[in-house]
Amino acid sequence: MLELDGMMKRQRVLAAFGEFAIHSEDLDAVLMEACRLVGEATRTGRAKVIEIQEDRRELLVRAGVGWAPDVVGTVRLQMGERSSETYAIKAARPIVSQDIAQDDRFDVPPFMKEAGVVALVNVPIFVPGQRPYGVLQIDDTKAREFGDDEIEFLRTYAMILGPVIDRLHLVTEREQDREVIRASKARHSFLIASWAQAEWETDANGVVIADSPSWRAYTGQTVKEWLGYGWLDAIHPDDRTYAEKQWREATAAHGLVDAEFRLHAPDGGWRWTNVRAAPVLDADGDIVKWVGMNIDIDARKRAEAGLCKTEERLRTLMEGIPQLVWRAVSDGEWTWASPQWATYTGQTGSDSHGLGWLQALHPDDRKAAVDAWSHALKDGGFQVEYRICHVDDGQYRWFQTRATPVRDRSGEIVEWLGTSTDIHALRKLQERQQVLVAELQHRTRNLMAVVRSISDKTARASADIPDFRRRFRDRIEAMSRVQGLLSRLNDHDRVTFDELIKAELAAVNGSVERVMLSGPAGIRLRSSTVQTLAMALHELATNAVKYGALGQPGGHLHITWWVDEFGEGRKPWLHIDWRESGVVMPSLGSAPCGTGQGRELIEKALPYQLRAKTSYVFGPDGVHCTISLLVSASTEETSHARA
Repeated sequence: MLELDGMMKRQRVLAAFGEFAIHSEDLDAVLMEACRLVGEATRTGRAKVIEIQEDRRELLVRAGVGWAPDVVGTVRLQMGERSSETYAIKAARPIVSQDIAQDDRFDVPPFMKEAGVVALVNVPIFVPGQRPYGVLQIDDTKAREFGDDEIEFLRTYAMILGPVIDRLHLVTEREQDREVIRASKARHSFLIASWAQAEWETDANGVVIADSPSWRAYTGQTVKEWLGYGWLDAIHPDDRTYAEKQWREATAAHGLVDAEFRLHAPDGGWRWTNVRAAPVLDADGDIVKWVGMNIDIDARKRAEAGLCKTEERLRTLMEGIPQLVWRAVSDGEWTWASPQWATYTGQTGSDSHGLGWLQALHPDDRKAAVDAWSHALKDGGFQVEYRICHVDDGQYRWFQTRATPVRDRSGEIVEWLGTSTDIHALRKLQERQQVLVAELQHRTRNLMAVVRSISDKTARASADIPDFRRRFRDRIEAMSRVQGLLSRLNDHDRVTFDELIKAELAAVNGSVERVMLSGPAGIRLRSSTVQTLAMALHELATNAVKYGALGQPGGHLHITWWVDEFGEGRKPWLHIDWRESGVVMPSLGSAPCGTGQGRELIEKALPYQLRAKTSYVFGPDGVHCTISLLVSASTEETSHARA
């Protein structure tokens, strides 16, 4: 693609120089324009024409661009064996030096060293008759390889310069013969045999009256088929009307012809051609005849067609992917945005061009985007995450934006191709994951502390190893049940008191028919309180099964709970009343059973860890325990249905 661009650019330069040379009578102006255009085509921005002086001992820098004012028209060089310019003239071919510091064939003039010249090409210029005129020299300030296409372009350029220079010398020397000058001008401007496939002439009315062997060789027509308007039959039927219209309009307006169409080829196929023609005028300004030429552009047109198809496929692909796609130049100035960007942001193409795309970003993220562009060239890529506004709902979503530089053959960045991918859900997932990891670490530390405490207290209260194993297993299972409840919750869920008490009662296999539960459903417990409260309920239930209401035939257990919405600190407090009845208590003076770890947990751990308010009393017919603690501000249900 880049090579095609270079070829097309060089063809445009040749055409532009030919057009300029037609209308100029000033040799210096023509040479300066020649230097400017060739410097542009070769991307050096620096070129000069060096002319052989009459004594043939010196060379004069006659014209040039990219040089200091005291160089052009002033600097003279001696013609000698160590001169690269002299060598090119004598060898009659281009002389290339990719890096003059590594080239010991020639001596480089001081003014070129001072200008930082590193690489150069010398192309000899010959006027008709193979008389040397001088050198077209291209200079670059960095080492580089000049490709074969570039060298061939420079040779063609120098071949065109020769006849132009000769014609302008004729203008200077033979001003009196204006008709000859005009004929020479038209002939030398358009009949450049080195790059035209066909040359021809017509009469003043645009009718072909003379043979053109080059036309016949190019199209396969006979002389009879070519004469008159027979040349129209060599044009592709689809292009014939257009070609005839271009020709008739030019002959009527006495203007130039520059048209592209398909011509019949001797092999039976069709080839694209660029036809150019101009009128030759007499001293009175009347048309004497027309001269023209055909340049074969079939390879370029086919390449353009393939390129257009490739670009269309690429555009279709870019417009079909889910990302927001865009193109930019240096410093993040956009030149194109895909339809996805327009649909998402509501910006038109012109809105997003330049730095307009920044307006679609969250104000807090714009500086980060600009800063990222300032590092893109050094880092060799562009990557940043920022929020983009969705036009439909006005909400900002996170996008990951990346761009890759597109470089030409010399390694220079010509543009950036970028995409913006929606990562909003991923960002939220990552944030939630961070919270979960932190919560997991916190819970793990707490859990290990609880396990260690349970182990120590169980060991102190156990009579022997089997007793320790049984007690410890029951308490670890109680903890496991709590962790099971907690693990099923999302970020916003809570364990409710009614499901916690039911889980603990079910685990101890007590006599359910002797248990009465009374309280509202859906009271949400704070996650930080669930584990300790569950262990307290487990101890109460275990003791009730072993020694109390759930272990004796006449016992009953009544658990009541309610919420005070405006409790201490004007916050919701849960009040739990555990009341056993019908229990045969130990005789007066004996130690009550089940007064160890469970009672310590309720009377000491709950107040200390949860800031709860508790009481634990052995009544005449059973245990009476109350627990009050802070709960979550909301409930799953507002109804007060009894469980």
